[in-house]
Amino acid sequence: MSLPFVSIIIPTYNDWPRLSLCLVALQKQSYPLADFEIIVVNNNPKDSLPEGFSKPVNCTIITEAKSGSYAARNAALALAKGVYIGFTDSDCIPDQNWIKNALETFKVDNTVQRIGGRIDIFPKVPGTFNSVELYETVFAFQQDLYVREYGTCVTGNLFTKRSAFDAIGVFNDNLMSGGDFEWGNRATNANLKIIFGDNVIVNHPARFKFEELAQKSRRVAGGHYNTHERKKGALKFYLSLIKKLIPVGSELKLIFSKHHLSLKRKLSVFYTRYKLQIIYNYTLFNLRRGQSAERF
Repeated sequence: MSLPFVSIIIPTYNDWPRLSLCLVALQKQSYPLADFEIIVVNNNPKDSLPEGFSKPVNCTIITEAKSGSYAARNAALALAKGVYIGFTDSDCIPDQNWIKNALETFKVDNTVQRIGGRIDIFPKVPGTFNSVELYETVFAFQQDLYVREYGTCVTGNLFTKRSAFDAIGVFNDNLMSGGDFEWGNRATNANLKIIFGDNVIVNHPARFKFEELAQKSRRVAGGHYNTHERKKGALKFYLSLIKKLIPVGSELKLIFSKHHLSLKRKLSVFYTRYKLQIIYNYTLFNLRRGQSAERF
């Protein structure tokens, strides 16, 4: 029996060494190489492919000049031949059975249109987590929560039927952050069923430095402002900023439910979380005042 053809889409920006590791993992997939294609989108036209860069025979590398990972993904979607589309990022390492398990999940339940796959975090030094990496293990990529509570997921590990894009359109490429959630909300509103794929796994390196977390916090705040906060009246907006500074019960519960962490490490995660919330709020405040997302 012929297998469904799958397109794997990977945006990249100045990240050739880690992309190389991602492509090696895709070459080792248990799903036959002849039955899937890889489309890598270089989102920096000034950064050409390194000399001697090795890529799988089923991999095509294109360039998209418009800034933003969602513009890059849309460029790949325009070329993709797959009945199913899988998304990951250039710094991710897919599990050997990533594609195979996704397709088997779709086969079990034909009503499923989207799969938010599991994302496992690994440290820079195997077996050793610093305070930033520790925070990542608790809060980064909570795909099961995103799927269960919001009906969406991040594009670091997303599989979808091509028909979903045909039904609701592609990503909003005017967004620099949050485009995966915006598209996911449209899909949920269109009753395109999503489930969490616990065995549809990619591995993602933990951020190592606090500034990396801070940059993400500013980026996410910018995307959230454009999709939600901009629409709020002044009173509601500023009250929400105050509310965000109050430790949220669900977040505290998540931190202190990690039984493998000592109390000292739990408090470290909480402290990191609170600092990032201040940076997030400060970014929203600046955007509301018509300023850029200044460095905190």
